[in-house]
Amino acid sequence: MNEFLWESTTSDAFLNWLFKKYETDIIVGTHTGLHWHREPSPGKHYINCGAIGRPSNDGQTTVVYVILSIETAESLTPDPKTNFMNHDDSDCRLKVDFLRLAYDHERLACEMAFEGLPGEFIETIRVGGPRATKSFPPKSVRVVFSDI
Repeated sequence: MNEFLWESTTSDAFLNWLFKKYETDIIVGTHTGLHWHREPSPGKHYINCGAIGRPSNDGQTTVVYVILSIETAESLTPDPKTNFMNHDDSDCRLKVDFLRLAYDHERLACEMAFEGLPGEFIETIRVGGPRATKSFPPKSVRVVFSDI
């Protein structure tokens, strides 16, 4: 799948279509670098995990990653025939934790400059988000820079 899915412009109907198309309950994507999570229908989760190496367009130079875990009620019991743990899926809940990671963003910006990357890419690293947000849907721009 190669889709730019913005939280502000992606419909629940489209997400549900993706779940059906790929026959899955959970999709984790990145592409836009903006982290978000939505459960468009019961038990169906779309998670945009952020992007290590790209700030979240919120004015912070940290990056965001996600940890997914399954929380279960005390319903896990060994099957007497197989000795494997069985559980009822209705007792499970997906836990989505977005975490910030500080890193040497200035070093990365210098390495990018040395490699000849465009200045707007380097500035994104230095200021915690792109100043050139023309490709972002208006509702997805989380920070308004004073000189835009």
